[in-house]
Amino acid sequence: MGEIVVVGSINVDQRISVESFPAPGETVLCGMRSTGPGGKGANQAVAARLAGSAVRMIGAVGDDSDGRRMLNLFDAVGIDRSGVLATQTPTGVAVVIVNSAGENSIMVDPGANAALPEVHVSVAMSSMEPGSVLLLQMEIPRSVVISAARSARRQGAVVILNVAPAPPDIDDLIHDVDLLIVNEGELRTVMRSTGSEFQEEPSAMAAILSERFDCTVVCTLGERGAIAVNSQGRIECHAPRVQPVDTTGAGDTFAGYLASALAEKMPIFAALDRATRAASIAVTREGAAESIPRSDELA
Repeated sequence: MGEIVVVGSINVDQRISVESFPAPGETVLCGMRSTGPGGKGANQAVAARLAGSAVRMIGAVGDDSDGRRMLNLFDAVGIDRSGVLATQTPTGVAVVIVNSAGENSIMVDPGANAALPEVHVSVAMSSMEPGSVLLLQMEIPRSVVISAARSARRQGAVVILNVAPAPPDIDDLIHDVDLLIVNEGELRTVMRSTGSEFQEEPSAMAAILSERFDCTVVCTLGERGAIAVNSQGRIECHAPRVQPVDTTGAGDTFAGYLASALAEKMPIFAALDRATRAASIAVTREGAAESIPRSDELA
């Protein structure tokens, strides 16, 4: 099994539960309020580690209590955090609002994530070996994402990009990507950004992107599961039926488990199935990193 290197965001989540999201100008009273680990990069690193992979995290935190909390989490689950830089910029914070249906709305103050130096990432990635997997997201500087993907490709690694949050233009991001992960909303954003003709079916849009960028496109479909499209065709994986409580960590759980499965050289359908089952468990629990299941729970 190859090592998984995650270059991405590290946040602390402030989670607030409400009965329903407020309309503009409306005030609503919240229910439970809690603080926990988060950030797309950190969540996906935890997921890949709980899936059974060796994981190395590269990112930035502040030299503060939130940063130390995240470093302690990495130590607790066995993630190599030698590539995590402590900066004078405060650790990133996300405010996560969850309604009674388990849907979420998220606002992020990037903090130290926005100050992640490209040179630091380059040095930290220099020891990647062929067969490793690089997992990226979009909560760090765009230039870092591009240079990290290019460097990993030169070193013979598989490059996975979770385009979240989806930027208004992506052409320069995809050149060195082997597998692109999007949800339905992100898929539409990417289609608009490339000027591609909009299609009703997600699989049709994924096929257009796959051909244009010569990569595998994986689209998560929530309760309907996930699809993967590449030059070999299309694969669809259904999700188990569950009662969602909080969908905050589902996408990151999916991405981390998918990366782990691909590092194990699993066929794409088996990888999709594993990632989908893990995400289905995550939505039945509250929180982001706290909701991610261990691999032995998937049975």
